[in-house]
Amino acid sequence: MTDKGFDARVVSFCRASLAVLVLGASISSSCGGEEPKTTTLVVRTMTTPILVGEAPAALAGALVAFDPPGGGARVTRTSDSEGVVQFEGAFHRGRAKVTAFAPEHTLVSKLEVNGTTEVVLQLPRLDLAVAAGSIEVRGAIAGRSGRTTLDVSASLLERLGSVQTRDDGYVLRAPRDRAFLLLGHELRAIDGSAGSESEVVRSFRRDVAASAADVLLDLDLARESALTSERRRFVVRPPAGLEARAYATVESAETELLVAPFLRSVPRSDGGFDVDVGAVDVDVAPEHALTRVVVAALDGARSIRQEPEVLRDGATVEGFLPPPTVADASRSLSDPIPLDSFPSGASLRLEVVAGGKIVWVLETVEEAEAPSVLRLPAPLGISFSADVQLFALSVIARAERLDGIASERAYRRISISRDVPLRRQ
Repeated sequence: MTDKGFDARVVSFCRASLAVLVLGASISSSCGGEEPKTTTLVVRTMTTPILVGEAPAALAGALVAFDPPGGGARVTRTSDSEGVVQFEGAFHRGRAKVTAFAPEHTLVSKLEVNGTTEVVLQLPRLDLAVAAGSIEVRGAIAGRSGRTTLDVSASLLERLGSVQTRDDGYVLRAPRDRAFLLLGHELRAIDGSAGSESEVVRSFRRDVAASAADVLLDLDLARESALTSERRRFVVRPPAGLEARAYATVESAETELLVAPFLRSVPRSDGGFDVDVGAVDVDVAPEHALTRVVVAALDGARSIRQEPEVLRDGATVEGFLPPPTVADASRSLSDPIPLDSFPSGASLRLEVVAGGKIVWVLETVEEAEAPSVLRLPAPLGISFSADVQLFALSVIARAERLDGIASERAYRRISISRDVPLRRQ
């Protein structure tokens, strides 16, 4: 190679770097023998909406930590009035981690950050915050057909809007200042040839007017606006070699609104299952109904397939992602976790549970592959009581984002590991 050819390529590279600088990025080249410098990473913190149809809002005052690529001291800053904070990183040295915390929100981390100019961290609200931004709906239940179970759910509220009860009353949360739909299913347990199953006694809907205050709403099941329920059966084919059971529902992608309850699951001679649901014809717009089929392994791992419609009777459901597996070992929050069996082409999500609640959500950035070995960043902002010495970690694989649905659950294929225990230290 001639010196002239080498010089020409250096000049070309320097011109490209200059063009990047003109466009506003803080990247410098290694021209003249200098080591590449840093890139400005913009982190935007957002709070998730409580009600369907609301847009995420900027989250000011969030504590944001930056674990730089290649190691080094953690940098912590606070997001401004627009939810924005900036860091400098030498991303030629590797990937970074970004973690954000705010009161009344779940701790969130982004992993495998590779120098993208902007990263968005959307922090889910804690149940207490969802409850404070909603109203309570309660009432008596009359007109039951014997000893039955009533499933009632409200539209538009992200969570806390459903209840399943055999009592003479019910209570749930519903959207504040918004008219909403109440869906109910009265279910009776019956003894089938393959074990316990249920039948739909009646399904009903109640349209409820907007209210700024809590609502007393009695339900007389014999007088509610009845919906026709149609039994539909799906043929479910689990991942090969997975000893499991199967069930299905039709639910809202955005909330806990139940469109079709699970009725029965019967093993087939070919290794699959016949799974029945009680589907009703009801318009849940602006929400989206998803047929959600779950294959649950004996150890608690799950593979889920979701379709953005109510599947026809006789539909075959297959092509599940195999659940990620993590070898048994004694680990703390700071110990490495191998992810050798993580499904190829899927994005990674992690959920850390303490005391029965999700306290920390971690995800890779959209374009990043899951690492072969996972190291959790140090927690930020939250303090655990002395009673919390053990955590449960779920490793989640997600593939095929469903277009047009603004929900974190809107993936066609999802698989979840069994719970991985982690010690506090």
